[in-house]
Amino acid sequence: VIFDQDGVHIHTAVPQNENIIGKIRIFEKDGKYYIFWKPNEDVHGNAPDTSAFGYQDIDHDWAFINPFEEAVGALMVNDENNSDKPIQHKYKIHIPLSSLHSIKTSDSNMGWKYLIFILQDGAVLPALHFHKGGGKEILQFLERYVWLSISPNDPNCLNVIDNRNALRYSLTQLQIFNEAPSMSRFLKDAYVETMVGFSRVTKLMWDTFGSVNSSEIPNEEKKIEIDYAPGIAVSSYEPGFEVITCDKLEDKPVVCRLEPLTEIEFTASFDSQGKLFKSDKFLEHAFRGGLHHSIRQEAWKYLLNYYRFDLDSEMKNIQKRQKTDEYFAIKQQWQLISPAQEKNFKEFRIRKSTVEKDVLRTDRTNKFYEGDDNPNLKKLYNILLTYCFYNFDLDNASSIGYVQGMSDLLSPILFVMENEADAFWCFVGLMERTGSNFDIDQKAIQKQLTLLYTLIRYTDPEFCDYLDNHDSNNLYFCFRWLLVLFKREFTFEETMLLWEVLWSQKLSKHFLLFICLAIIIEQKQTIMSKNYGFNEIIKHVNELSLKLKLNDLLKKAETLFIQVKRRKNMPKNIRELIETPNWLTPIP
Repeated sequence: VIFDQDGVHIHTAVPQNENIIGKIRIFEKDGKYYIFWKPNEDVHGNAPDTSAFGYQDIDHDWAFINPFEEAVGALMVNDENNSDKPIQHKYKIHIPLSSLHSIKTSDSNMGWKYLIFILQDGAVLPALHFHKGGGKEILQFLERYVWLSISPNDPNCLNVIDNRNALRYSLTQLQIFNEAPSMSRFLKDAYVETMVGFSRVTKLMWDTFGSVNSSEIPNEEKKIEIDYAPGIAVSSYEPGFEVITCDKLEDKPVVCRLEPLTEIEFTASFDSQGKLFKSDKFLEHAFRGGLHHSIRQEAWKYLLNYYRFDLDSEMKNIQKRQKTDEYFAIKQQWQLISPAQEKNFKEFRIRKSTVEKDVLRTDRTNKFYEGDDNPNLKKLYNILLTYCFYNFDLDNASSIGYVQGMSDLLSPILFVMENEADAFWCFVGLMERTGSNFDIDQKAIQKQLTLLYTLIRYTDPEFCDYLDNHDSNNLYFCFRWLLVLFKREFTFEETMLLWEVLWSQKLSKHFLLFICLAIIIEQKQTIMSKNYGFNEIIKHVNELSLKLKLNDLLKKAETLFIQVKRRKNMPKNIRELIETPNWLTPIP
């Protein structure tokens, strides 16, 4: 063993164990180098019993949410004597260094470091999170054996090049020669070529930096790291960073909730041509009281960008026909794939298998989906597989078609729409807003967690300090909330109401974070009085499922929003959380 690092985590969405702590090692065997990761319980033993983590329990409708499941499954081998093959059993990684293609890293402003190993065959391994540091050190150590070069297409991606090719690659990338020298020419007159080349580099560096005085650098561009919490370093180098103040919140404003918008009230919002001209009142009521179920089928189409507010009845009918035709055209693409084609289409097989597994365990206790021969399960399957083809960009790492957990977001939409084509396009509208939550690099989720930490620090520094001191400032106990928009925390009906509040975006597109904040503050006393640590907090939060009072939380969240908005001298990153979106432009 030539490198050893404790405290390296893999995060899952298994309720009883969302955070698996392990150890990463680099070791040498027979002149070859390997990367090895195992959970702490099994660093010196056999592979862990994955059923303990809930993975093998196929009846568990929240068994696992992991965009890497199928990719890493393909890496499993039975020949233990062939150590040169990558092995990634459930929660166990063993790969030769020579199999690495690239390494994805977190942004510097994401707080904690994570690394994602991507192999030569395109397989993507689960993200390894370094809560207490060590990510930078392992990269520095790896550079002893391979060349790590920043990708020209992605500053957070390091291309891995074998040291035997590193010299040739570096000269080409630096472009310090008029033309890339042949290796034979370089070796023949290495001194001359190197001095000529590096003289150009020296001149370039001097021209760029030589005349700069540090006093001339604007303050907002000087890199000053302030360690608010272990694992979350905030840097003023990031545009818009400001020091967070901790003034007390003002008195609580009075907020109220309404009854759901009725069919009569909704109908009165349209003019004689069928345009929803009272859109502001519609959105206001959706936020304050939600929608009666009888109008959801039509109303959700406005909330999810299926219809624009300025369309009249004729234009809506035309658009509906066009969208229906387009849906079935996309659906037909995968329906026409023959068994022989499917055999040679690995990416399709992976997505199809994942969809099949998820459909069988999505909301099966709901009458709309119960029973083995339920036609609504077939609709769910059709929509998800069609979405794979709608979002099937093999050259774009963020376009991954389908990831476990997406079925949870589609389920209520299909329940409301009943029609396949309408449900599909409403689901597309939702994924345009939240699809980045399922990206393999997890940047979107981590950004939200970072913003939530900032919000807690701003509103309740006492509890933020507590989280810092109990290894919980990463807020991973909120991961499931953000990923599937609280669907596991509330009943099916409550979830639809909550989503209507969020989709209205009446106060802010970040209102979800204020709901998280409301729950956290509500649970603060229990957590602190019982001195809960990281594992206890996760267990406590998971046990809140179906016990939270939605209307009380929505009032609390709005109260916190107004209190924060009324503050003076607000930092820019907090100010962005309370900006109201412009509904005249498409919603991101």
